Amino acid sequence: MMKKYFAIIAIALFALVSCAPEPELSVDQTSVQFDSAGGSTTVMLKCNVQWTATSSNSAITVSPASGVEDCFVTISVPATKEENGVSGTVTFSAVNKAGSASTTVSVSQSGAPGEIRITKVEVDGKPAGLSLPGEGCEMKIYITSNFGWSFAVDQADVKADKSSGSAGDNVIT
Repeated sequence: MMKKYFAIIAIALFALVSCAPEPELSVDQTSVQFDSAGGSTTVMLKCNVQWTATSSNSAITVSPASGVEDCFVTISVPATKEENGVSGTVTFSAVNKAGSASTTVSVSQSGAPGEIRITKVEVDGKPAGLSLPGEGCEMKIYITSNFGWSFAVDQADVKADKSSGSAGDNVIT
């Protein structure tokens, strides 16, 4: 009889020890925003089991990318000079024999402000300022920008070979 009770108690203890808890997962922020300078922010992850984090955009990094139980997680995005910033999600997932859970943090970054610079001006092939010396000369304006651009000439006798351009280095003649 004693052996029977011992066997029942042993089985019950084994069942209690081998039962995995159902995953519970939550974060203290469901969205984070960054300006064009980028940066990092900390999110508190509450989890009762092992978890992993994945990002939908390679520019969004998560550290640590996995762990066990509660943890402060850092989400980072780099600075951008692009018109459109970074956007995506970080998904935290926990899976074990008892089930699975996941939660998502939306990440967004605003784009950089427009920037356009005149890097050089030439008149008839020689460095010059922004004024023309007279009729019949050729002026080249070298532009660097991080966005597409356009301009208008309001003088009928002034002609330009282009009135718009894309991001990068451009020359207007």
